Amino acid sequence: MADDSKIAGVDPELLKDPLFQQLMAEGLAIQDRFAAEPVYACSGKGYLKSAGVEGLKADKERLRGAGETMKVREDH
Repeated sequence: MADDSKIAGVDPELLKDPLFQQLMAEGLAIQDRFAAEPVYACSGKGYLKSAGVEGLKADKERLRGAGETMKVREDH
């Protein structure tokens, strides 16, 4: 996040939390993959576009390399 000093409606202390920062960065990284369905345009509902096979492989490698505790399926 470029400017951590203020986000409307968010407690400034929360902005200092490393978990909050990680979740915000991940959310912003996938933001462009969300697509609204025309039929749901008024409600804001939609779906998340696939990142594709290469994107999934990259995510798995990133998780393995970062020493994450999340389990990664090996069969796919």
